Amino acid sequence: MTTIAYRDGVVATDTLSVADGVVVDHAYEKCIVKDGVMFFMTGSTSDHDKLVDEYFSPTGRDTGNASAIVADNGKIFIIGGEDGGKGIFKCPNKRENYISIGSGERFAISAMDHGKSAKEAVEYAMKRDIYTGGEVNVYQV
Repeated sequence: MTTIAYRDGVVATDTLSVADGVVVDHAYEKCIVKDGVMFFMTGSTSDHDKLVDEYFSPTGRDTGNASAIVADNGKIFIIGGEDGGKGIFKCPNKRENYISIGSGERFAISAMDHGKSAKEAVEYAMKRDIYTGGEVNVYQV
């Protein structure tokens, strides 16, 4: 999995990619940009493109195991596959609220509860979550 955190117009991600408990990549880019929309992806890397495609052209198809924090036209959303695997959910988030997704989300949210930035929250999650690691990438959204 991964840890992705949003706070105060900033998204931070780790860069570790893991498959079946094995490290695949220490420098995996978790941001996909399509048509000016930024997707910060978590879950199965093989499902990332399916989720992005479903965001732009809803068909109700199976989107697999992926979710994302999305920055679209100044708005922040969490998206992911619907229960049962068909289509996506799209949950708006107020820009002043902080959020996190992924395997280290509990650690990141706790860090932000104590005033840490999105970057610091991912760094904290890296200390506690075995599926969060590598470097921290930071994006202004």
